[in-house]
Amino acid sequence: MKATTGRWSLLLTLLGFLHTSSAKSSVVVTNDSRFFIGPIDAPFGFREGGEFSIVVDDFTSTDTDEHHLLPGLLLKRFETESDFSKFKDDILIEPSKSKCSFRNFYEAVGNGTDVRGNNDDHSFAVTADKEDGFFVLLKGAKDGLEINHTFGKGDKGLYFLMYQFCRDESAKGFIPKEVQTSFTLHLRQRNYDRLGNVSYLTAGDMPLPHIFLYFTFSYGILAWFWLRNTRNVVRGEEGGSYGGGGRPTVYAIHHLMSCVLVLKTMSMLFESIRYHFIRVSGHAAIWSVLYYLTIFVGGSILFTVLLLLGSGWSFFKSVLKPREKIIILVVLVLQVINNVALIFLTVETEGERFYDYWRTILHIFDILCCCAVLVPIVWQINALEKAAEAEGGDSASTDEAARTLKKAQLFRSFYLLVVGYIYFTRVGVFLFASALTYEHTWMRYCFTEVGTLTFYCAVGMKFRPISEQFYSQVPNDDMGVSMDFEKEPPSIEMASDQI
Repeated sequence: MKATTGRWSLLLTLLGFLHTSSAKSSVVVTNDSRFFIGPIDAPFGFREGGEFSIVVDDFTSTDTDEHHLLPGLLLKRFETESDFSKFKDDILIEPSKSKCSFRNFYEAVGNGTDVRGNNDDHSFAVTADKEDGFFVLLKGAKDGLEINHTFGKGDKGLYFLMYQFCRDESAKGFIPKEVQTSFTLHLRQRNYDRLGNVSYLTAGDMPLPHIFLYFTFSYGILAWFWLRNTRNVVRGEEGGSYGGGGRPTVYAIHHLMSCVLVLKTMSMLFESIRYHFIRVSGHAAIWSVLYYLTIFVGGSILFTVLLLLGSGWSFFKSVLKPREKIIILVVLVLQVINNVALIFLTVETEGERFYDYWRTILHIFDILCCCAVLVPIVWQINALEKAAEAEGGDSASTDEAARTLKKAQLFRSFYLLVVGYIYFTRVGVFLFASALTYEHTWMRYCFTEVGTLTFYCAVGMKFRPISEQFYSQVPNDDMGVSMDFEKEPPSIEMASDQI
């Protein structure tokens, strides 16, 4: 039964990624009662000469004449994503008094100002009342319509596509929920690079294939140094760090850390190739499958490694406590749910009804995983502090208590390191990205990978194979005392003297 479920999950993943992973997208809205939908698809930064094409099919709405409603699509320029968020909040804060996003454009169409198109039902207004963007009135567009636009020098920027029902100025009150719309949008957006080649990437993402390739080499070099060092330690050759009382020891946790680095290098390589094919052709289905498979496996192993490091497994003890096993199991389940949400996010297009649901699930379970990682570290710190207090009561155990406090200090610094990494990648980068202009959105990915690379280096330095007298005592956080392991293999000094 489990094998069958796994095969169906893999099939769903493959079908989802083969269907998506494209810069040419379609949006299907069916019986939707939302009076405002936006952004539709991801925001796109157009350079000079960029092209936008939209095809609207099967548009239907209920009671638009009875309630004096005006349905329309608006592609509007904003400086940053945070500016759009403020604009959207002003519309949604109070529906009965919300402003119409395309009011000025619609009035320009009615006045015959700056209008394109021969069909009055599908009038096309450009840059009305000093607002940057253009507008498509969908009332009467049941037979479908197609609009193409090329951006000039003064039109370049970050554009958001949105849909809204607006009332005539004479109408008042809420827009009834029984008013529903259905339509299908086919979008094609593309730019041209400095050499004149077509690029289906937004202006800010055009450098990403090269940036991810640089990080592929960076993670590859880091993985090479780590694997070379652990291999030399295993063979007894020059490697590791000697001193203090014995040879370095490589544990199973070090091999898991090697897997994390190798998978991260592979994911960066697949991401670079994926963006390259999206840039040149608009599609990258196979490479997207490989990329998401590697980040799924790599992410699960990463969280497992952090949990095992926080619990002291391999270093202090060879067997996990039941509650530590439960935490690891919970995190693995959360990771599976997290990746299922990621699959549905790739299948859905931004603006469709279920996109926001799956995005919320993704963020919630990602935060839960991050919080769960901190729990074993806190347990380990408390256990070490209790052990140090118990040992400090006996003058003969003063040296042992000092060593235990050093271990506690190591795990405190590890706790701060993990917290800093979580805040930087989940909060700091998000706030930073919201203020980026359309040509610099690549910097969010660059900063994320710089933070991740720094985190990997710091964790590797703290927990690399280094010599020390073996840990003969393991703190038992339930009793507040220590327990002896007579057959525990030699352990390592986890750079506690260097903190």
